Amino acid sequence: MRYYFGRRHSQKSVTRTNLILSALKSTICKYNSNLAKNSTSQEALNVKVKQSGVIFDNIAKEGFELTKHDNQYDMNVILKFCQLMLELWGEELNKRNVDVKKSQHGRLETARYLQTVEYLRPMMRQLKAGSMEEDILDSLGNVVFWALKKEYVKASDTYLQMAIGNAPWPIGVTMHGIHARPGKDKLATKSIAHVLNDEEQRKYIQAFKRLITFCQKLYPTVPSKSVEYNAL
Repeated sequence: MRYYFGRRHSQKSVTRTNLILSALKSTICKYNSNLAKNSTSQEALNVKVKQSGVIFDNIAKEGFELTKHDNQYDMNVILKFCQLMLELWGEELNKRNVDVKKSQHGRLETARYLQTVEYLRPMMRQLKAGSMEEDILDSLGNVVFWALKKEYVKASDTYLQMAIGNAPWPIGVTMHGIHARPGKDKLATKSIAHVLNDEEQRKYIQAFKRLITFCQKLYPTVPSKSVEYNAL
C-alpha cells in the first residue's frame, strides 16, 4: 500500500511540474508574439516594473515584528516584501543588454518573471483586501520573517512545511493502519499541504518561492545560512 500511494503521489508531482513548464512555454510564446509586434521598440524588450517605494532596510525592521501583531500588520509587511522583490527583479532584467534580452535564456528569464507576476496577483489581492486565510498567512509571515533576517535555510524549511506539509501520508490518506485514527478529523490544518489545496494556491505559493530565491541572490549571507540554487 505504501508503494502504491508513494507512486501515485510521485506521478502527481511530475504532472504539476509538467503543468508549470507548459505554462512557462505559453508565457514565452506570448512574450515572443508581443516582441515581434514591437521589434523596433527598445521598450518591447523590457518588463513593466511598478515602483513600490519600499526600501529593504526599512521592511527588514518591520519584518522583525511579524507574527507579533494583528493579521493586518503581517499582510502589509508580506505585501511590501512581494512588491519590493518584483520591483528589484524587474529592474535587474531591464538592465540587461539587448543581446541578452533577445537570447533564448534571456527570454526564458523574462517569461519566468512575467509568469511569477501573474501567479502572484491573487495572493497580493488577498493581502491588499485583508482576506488571506489565517493559516496560510501565518506560514507566509514566518517565511518572510526568516528571509528578511537573511536566514535563508530556515526560510526554505518553513516554506517546504507550508508547500509540502508535515503529514506522514500523501493527501487523501487518513488511515495509517487497519482502523481509523481517533480524532482524525481534528488533525492540524498545517499537516495538509496548502500547495495541494487548489490550483490558484499552488501557483502563487510556488511563485512566492521564486521571490525568496531572488532575495537570497540580491541580499546574500554566509554559506551556512544560504540555500543552493541554480535558477529562479
